[in-house]
Amino acid sequence: MEVSTRRKKLLQGVSRTREVPDRRPGERFQEMSMATTEWKETTLGDVCLVESGGTPSTANNTYWSGSVSWITPRDLASHEGRWIEQGEKNITEEGLRNSSARLLPKNTVLFSSRAPIGYVAIAARELATNQGLKNLVCDEKETHYKFIYYWLKANVHAIERRASGSTFAEASATVMKTQEVLLPPLDEQRSIATVLSSLDDKIELLRRQNETLEQIAQAIFNEWFVKPTSKRVPLRELVEFNPATPLKKGTVAAYFDMGALPTVGSWPEEPIQRPFGSGAKFQNGDTLLARITPCLENGKTAFVQRLKNGEVAWGSTEFIVIRPNSPLPPTFGYLLARNPSFRDFTIRAMTGTSGRQRVQVDMLLEYEVSMPSDDVISEFSHAVEVIFSKIKNNAEQADTLAATRDALLPRLMSGEIRV
Repeated sequence: MEVSTRRKKLLQGVSRTREVPDRRPGERFQEMSMATTEWKETTLGDVCLVESGGTPSTANNTYWSGSVSWITPRDLASHEGRWIEQGEKNITEEGLRNSSARLLPKNTVLFSSRAPIGYVAIAARELATNQGLKNLVCDEKETHYKFIYYWLKANVHAIERRASGSTFAEASATVMKTQEVLLPPLDEQRSIATVLSSLDDKIELLRRQNETLEQIAQAIFNEWFVKPTSKRVPLRELVEFNPATPLKKGTVAAYFDMGALPTVGSWPEEPIQRPFGSGAKFQNGDTLLARITPCLENGKTAFVQRLKNGEVAWGSTEFIVIRPNSPLPPTFGYLLARNPSFRDFTIRAMTGTSGRQRVQVDMLLEYEVSMPSDDVISEFSHAVEVIFSKIKNNAEQADTLAATRDALLPRLMSGEIRV
């Protein structure tokens, strides 16, 4: 049977650019014939109800701080994992009634349609969103919500190409409804979603383990360096800010931009290689702290562990590099940077014009911490080094699983390989 022109368009590029690896008989995945007929050509609007969001008037206080969870693209930007149930703000039932926001059912797939396009999450409960998201309520007889979640992640660029707008690109409700989809039978959708979900389940488990490990490390830090003691020491005696690190201009080196720094946790995204121009320079064991608004307030911070021994990397001019002096361990700098009291201090110390405020290193030098005995520092060092070694191992495993998922995603979504 001849493949339709429309199907060729949907599959264009996938079959040409990716080869299916050799597989032993009995393995789970099988190569898909381009002439497979059971996959249906349809659109998102045919299999999902596409709902836009809205924002209640900010001038009316009775519309805000209620019980209705209200999600924005900003909430998705700082969110890890597939499920979301709470954003930065809530609205009231009255705010919901007096705006274009809609109460969406659990398992609705949320897609940021502007500023930027492409954040995706699944509603873990009934909630509402603002107008920056298009929300897909799946027809359970036609499609599985997890399949649509993964399909959107695999096809962000296809939607972006159809977006329009003078100030910023936006994927309108019409764009989303008319987006073409090659849809497998419902049972196969579930199977595909199960394969990808099993990888995400493991990734999320590793991330939760790292959150717990970091909470333990923070508790130890608070016990010995935050609680008041008779001996208080300014940071100028304990750490170097922006230490001199050699890197010749023009040298190609690992580069971390601001987007690589997490808002939660210590593990940054994988760096890219770029010739060094100007910016912060650092190596394993250094802590990176964003010094500009809103990145500082949002929690942009990282502990550098993913470089080679002796490797020097570089990054944004808006990073502050923290390097503890001996006998303090490198992890002291990261735990300090994540400490709520220190963060409050740095945010209050910001200066500059609205929207471009920064914290100056000179202000941080006088921040004081409690200073325990050398024996306690030695005990602290051993405890947190073991914890951060485990965090690194977990993060590396999660990266490997994510790479596997990302390699499978477009091939499963296009039908190039079958479950």
